[in-house]
Amino acid sequence: MAVEIGLKWKVSRNFFLLFLQALKTHKLKLPAMMRNFFMFFLTSKLIGALPLYRGRLKLGTNVRIQKFRTIQLFGKNAHIELGENSIVYENALLEAVERGSIRIGDCGILGDCRISSRESVTIGKRVLVSWNVFIQDYDSHPIVPEVRAEQVKRICRRFYPQFTSSNQIEDELILSQWAPPSEPIFIGDDVWLGAGVIVLKGAQIGHGSTVASGSVVTSGVYPPRSVLAGNPARVVKSIADFGEKS
Repeated sequence: MAVEIGLKWKVSRNFFLLFLQALKTHKLKLPAMMRNFFMFFLTSKLIGALPLYRGRLKLGTNVRIQKFRTIQLFGKNAHIELGENSIVYENALLEAVERGSIRIGDCGILGDCRISSRESVTIGKRVLVSWNVFIQDYDSHPIVPEVRAEQVKRICRRFYPQFTSSNQIEDELILSQWAPPSEPIFIGDDVWLGAGVIVLKGAQIGHGSTVASGSVVTSGVYPPRSVLAGNPARVVKSIADFGEKS
């Protein structure tokens, strides 16, 4: 009990010191800093307390989530797991659909990204996900135009609000034979995904790799400690161990 009280006092004291420092050096930024702090604090406490996603959402200790709508679970078998000490900023969106699962390791930092899964997206520990990153383990729409036409008509027909009273039933026989193609995505420990990176189904990015800004990583196995760049991305460099020359 004494240790717990001491830890809470230390955290409170550190925050108070940061607040005083901000008053001295970042007065104009102080409102935004306070907004961010309270969003992280309130959202993380709320998500942890609500039974809404019980059994389908697993949060490690000290997970910080800035906005409630970040977590989206559609289906009783959908699953999202965030490792301890992870930070998820407000414009991130984690979406698991039907049997999809998203697993983020400890100390993950997710910026303004979208991760969508119908299969499996596994991201290791200490991974940096930058701005405008898109990760999806399935194809949303059919390539064959006749099948896609049925899908588009169904979306329009089922969209609300509706301003007509038509109850016309469309034939969806072709569409019923199509399922979104999906393959698991794996991103190893200590990976950095730069701004604007796209990772598509079937990609397996090895530990310690860096993906350059704007790259599109398609299905394939990419070795550990690689620098990936381009569209489609390819290995342009290997990263030497710390202290060694490249």
